[in-house]
Order: sequence, then structure tokens, then C-alpha cells
Amino acid sequence: MFPTRETTEEKFHKSLPPKTREVLARRPAGDPTVEKLQRMLPTRTVTIVDRRTDLLPFLNTITADKILNCIAEAEAADPRLLFAVFRDVMGSDSHLQSEHALRKIAVLGDTFSLLPADKKIPDDVEAKQVCDDLISNLGLAPDGMPISSDNMWIEGLSALMDGYLWPLEVIEKVYAPSSRKGLQFDLLKLVPVPDRLYEFTLGTLRLRDTDPKTGLENGQFSPADPRRYIVHKGHVLQTPPWWGGPFRALLFWWLLANQDREWWARFLDRLGPGFLLGKYNQSDDAGRITLQQAFGAAQRLGGLVVSKETEVEIVQAAAAQTGEAFEKFARFCQEQITKFITGQTRAVQPHGMNAGAQKMAQGIRDDLREFDKIKLGWTLRTQLFQPYLIANGYKGRPPIPAWGGVSSDEMAALGTALKDTAQAGLEPDDESLASLSEKFGFSLRRKAMPVTPPPFGQKPFPLAAAAQISDRDSMLMQSEAALDSIARRGAADLSRAFRGAYAPVRQIVLTSVSRDECERRLMTLYADLPNGPRAALLHDALAAFAGDGAVVNAHSQPAAMQ
Repeated sequence: MFPTRETTEEKFHKSLPPKTREVLARRPAGDPTVEKLQRMLPTRTVTIVDRRTDLLPFLNTITADKILNCIAEAEAADPRLLFAVFRDVMGSDSHLQSEHALRKIAVLGDTFSLLPADKKIPDDVEAKQVCDDLISNLGLAPDGMPISSDNMWIEGLSALMDGYLWPLEVIEKVYAPSSRKGLQFDLLKLVPVPDRLYEFTLGTLRLRDTDPKTGLENGQFSPADPRRYIVHKGHVLQTPPWWGGPFRALLFWWLLANQDREWWARFLDRLGPGFLLGKYNQSDDAGRITLQQAFGAAQRLGGLVVSKETEVEIVQAAAAQTGEAFEKFARFCQEQITKFITGQTRAVQPHGMNAGAQKMAQGIRDDLREFDKIKLGWTLRTQLFQPYLIANGYKGRPPIPAWGGVSSDEMAALGTALKDTAQAGLEPDDESLASLSEKFGFSLRRKAMPVTPPPFGQKPFPLAAAAQISDRDSMLMQSEAALDSIARRGAADLSRAFRGAYAPVRQIVLTSVSRDECERRLMTLYADLPNGPRAALLHDALAAFAGDGAVVNAHSQPAAMQ
């Protein structure tokens, strides 16, 4: 017999503890405990649909009346026909596809990264790393081999972003038992759910069940379980989702733009080549009949045979004027579609009088891009990362998704604002670093302050110790008393060494209140000594003063430390 391939569901059951498997084996089929455990984390794909059974395209016969009928059915909580119109419209219109792709690429083309919810909390930092690994391993089987030739992460985000135009977008999450350390489950793949499976008759979203073998609907419905599905709404409309969402507003602009092309084609077909115009005397019926016969024969002969007195003209339609009208109307319809999707009507040249309009259009595009990032980021954080962390037993909060960063103009303005703030003696606090990191698209931290170099002739302080000064303040305060005691004992021993002719040195050291005074009194008293002995005496005396007078009087006379 040929070896059978182990299914993901079988691997899931093998990953359970032995006692749990024994309990499940004794349970009858359909037992609630078994079903609850299987629903705990979905480890098999439910969205199995035969797309050959989709509604056939009917745009070649679409009319305004048919669109209104589809809208009426959608308002009655059955939007399948309306969604089929959306599908065919998007698939047949090059301009709409281009604008739709620009809206999505503005987000998907930016560099994606994750920021910890709070980088000071180790659990949040660990959660961020776990979610980074989730993205890196998405679409890989447990043996490390890819299960699809597509980039499943980008494909999943692209499908979710359709939710800015469609009323909502649903994606199924499929898990698999993990063999990696610290994980119970891996996210195996993301499967977009076709909109033909959406069902709203009860006022909430349900999904039509399909047969796992044939992919055909079986007449049953299931709720959109958040453990299995991601539901993304990328717009601000508050109308019910079965009404059609923002896409509904584009239908008639698309219809007018396409009807205009058809009307123009019909005009050229009928009047474009030109037509014959014959003139005859009103009382000459025989001449009129002869002229009509000649016109009828002209299509076969390619010419006319008439008398000299008969007047015939070839009239050309005003194709240039009608062509300009067609172009203006078609451009107007496309501009309305462009304005709806990207927030602008046409490309504006960034110079001269149009410079202000260009900046305004760029600002609108940036606002739409930021809004798409916020909506998509929140969906990923709450419906993808958080369930994944909970399923694997991590306590940290889900990370914050970040795309690229602000535009170059906004980044320059933000940098100027930070510079002006620093010049005013202010700086952002630690809590604001998270929001600044989201703006720039990468994680920020405070720059280490430079260490002040020591005075000339002194040994440089170690950089490693300088970086730890703030953490060692308490330790230094505890050891200060011990150091003072050692300095005093050493100074006393040194000062007692001054005897005989140098006995006044000890008195000068003990009674001087500053280093300058001590040095001045010694130089005056021993001015007649040679330079060598006097320099040695001065060195030893000042060392005794530094250890005795400076340390003893450090708290009462700060000037003695100068």
C-alpha cells in the first residue's frame, strides 16, 4: 500500500498530552468536549470553495435598472448579486484597478516593522519577538518547506486592505502544531474568504458552510469566530455592511464612463464615415426616385451615376467636436473615481500656480495612507497577534505595527520642532518615544551623553564606569565614609613625618583653609631652600593637606576642594 500523508488535524491530536488523547478516544463522535477542543484553535482549512460555481459575469448586459435591482436586494440583506457586480467591475476596468492598486501599494510598499508595546517591560519585548517570528514563518510547513509560491504575509495584508472599498473583508487563520521551542502552535496560513459566503439575514455576519470535498454550499451557516477569522473594516461608513460599503458609490460613475464609450462607438459606426446628401426639385418626383435608386446602388458600385443637374454632397459628422465632448465626459467620470479612492482628481504639476494644489493633494494622499495604516494596524494587533500570543501562553501585550514613516516634508518639520524644543531647554519624555517611533517607522532611544574629559595630567576615568555612574550613586555614598577615614589616617601619618626644622609644616597643613593658602605660607617660610628640596617639601605638604584638610573639611568648606 502507498503511504498516506499525515493531515494537520492528525498532527494536532498527536501534539496533545497522552491522557487528553485517551479521553478524546473514549468520547463518542459529536461530543461537545471534542468539538470544543477542536475549535480551540483551528488546525484545518474551512474555506474550501469551488469558484467555478460563482455567479457568471453579466456586465455585457448591465444597465442602470439592473444595478438598482442589485442594490435593492442588498438592502434586503442579500448582497451576493451586488458583490458579483463589484467583482466584475473591478476585473473589467483598467482605471479602477490602477487607482485601487495605488491606494494599497502606498501602505504595502512601506517597510513594515513591529514595536513593543513598552520596551521597558520584558514581557512586551518578548511578545514583539514572538510576533516577528510569526511573520517570518508564515506560509511555512512544520518541516520548513513553503506551502505556497506567494508571499502569504503580503497577500494577506493585500486582501485585508480591500476592506477600505468593500464593506468588510474576512480572512481565515489556520494553525498547525509547532515544533519550535516555546510555542504550542504556529500560524500556518491566511486564507481569504470569498464575499459570496457572507450572510447577513440575522443582522450580523455569518459565513456559509461548504462541503470540504466538493466546495459547494451545504445550506448551513457558522458565526465568524474571532479565533478562526480576521474581520477588517477599513472605512468610516456606519451603514450596514450588506448595503455595499463605499464601492456602491462608484457603480454609476463606472456605468456612465463605460456607457460613454459605447455611445461614442455607436456614433462613429453610424455617422463617422460620412453620408450622402442629394438635392432635387420639389416638383420633380421622377428625379427624386432616380436619386434614391442611385444611392441604393452606391453601396454596391462604390459610386454614383447622376445627371449634371443633380446635386449630391458627402456630409461628414462633426467628429472633432463630438470627440472632445466624449473625452471631457470620460475624463470627468474617471476623475470622480480617482478622487473617491485616492483623494485627488488629476496629477498636478508641482510648479508655478499649481504648487499649492500639489501640496494639498499630497497632504490628502498622506492622510489616507496614515488612516489605512491605523485601521490595518489595529486589526492585526487585536485579531492576529493577540490571539496568537494567548494561544502560546505569552503574557506580554501585542506589539504595535508600524509602516515606513512620515513623508519627507513631515519628517523635516518634526526634526525642526525637536531641534527648537531642545534649544528652548526642553526634550521629549520617555513616554513619548513610542509615538515618535511610530512616526519615523523605526524604534528610537535616547542617545548616550558624552563623558567630559578629565583635566590635563589626570588619569582618564574608564568609559564603562562612566556609563554606570547613575546606577552606582548609592554604592559610592556608602563607601564615602570609609574613603574619608583612610585619607585622614594617611594624612595624619604624613603630617607627623614633619619634625625638627620642618615641624612648622604640620601646623601650616592643619591650619590652612585652602590649598592656595597652604602653598603660599610654605613658599614664604622656606623661600631660602634650594629648588629641589623645596619642591619635594611642597609636594609632600600639599599631599598631606589634600588628605587631611580637604577631606576633613569637604562638607563644611567646599572651597578647600578647589
